[in-house]
Amino acid sequence: MNFLLHATAVLDQKAFLSFRLWQFSLRNLFRLFPWYYLFRILLRYPLRSFRGFALYRRLVKRSHSAQITGTAALDDMAHIGRTTNRFLIAPGYCMKPYDYTRQRSLCPVGHFNHKCFLLNDINILYHPDRWPKVCSGCGIAPLVLQAAHIRADVYIMTSALDIAKDVYVPAIEKKGARCGIFFLCPYSLEPFTFGLATAAIKGALVPFCRGDCKTHEEWTNADVGIKNDQTFVAEESWRAVLAQLEQLKSLRGCKERVVYDFDGHVYRLYS
Repeated sequence: MNFLLHATAVLDQKAFLSFRLWQFSLRNLFRLFPWYYLFRILLRYPLRSFRGFALYRRLVKRSHSAQITGTAALDDMAHIGRTTNRFLIAPGYCMKPYDYTRQRSLCPVGHFNHKCFLLNDINILYHPDRWPKVCSGCGIAPLVLQAAHIRADVYIMTSALDIAKDVYVPAIEKKGARCGIFFLCPYSLEPFTFGLATAAIKGALVPFCRGDCKTHEEWTNADVGIKNDQTFVAEESWRAVLAQLEQLKSLRGCKERVVYDFDGHVYRLYS
């Protein structure tokens, strides 16, 4: 096994066949989500998947060994979001506040799930002065407030399998959002970009700078809810995200209060 891991690492380093997921694929060979993705998306929609695979290969070639941060640039998201009906903001569940002293989540609706206290009560969402104290220290809270202002759907990401079911499949079936901003660990930027490409999603990826998973073991644990660190985005990246959302607010902002429906783990606009 060590030999195979080393061999696939070399293939990734050389971007063999313009593909840099050799070792990741090997490490997850006996997990459910890659097989689900293979049979539910890649084989069911071969033409769309082929186009996405070709896009991913072009992104690899253009990257010149640098990390890929999605199928679209963050600076382009305001323009992309302007011309689409559904826009998605997708933070990671690990952005929820965490109590290091007691080693437990502080989120009032729980840690490893797709729920947000503020989106469950729109009356509170629009009044930050009435937010629970823990929400003020949550990285997700300001994003969901911005989402309401720009009429965007919200999806709090948990496991790779759920992301495939809740985001990738609806997108390739043209039933869900096909563009958005996603927040995740640098470790998973490459496989996530592959997922976006093959699901025909124009997505910008914003990596965490602190509290993120740095090894496959840490990532695998987080994928099943074992994550005892709150994750944060670098200040510069955070300002860039907020700038794009502010532009979207001016382009597609809504003065009326929106109502969300929790549908398939996604907070979708009800009206």
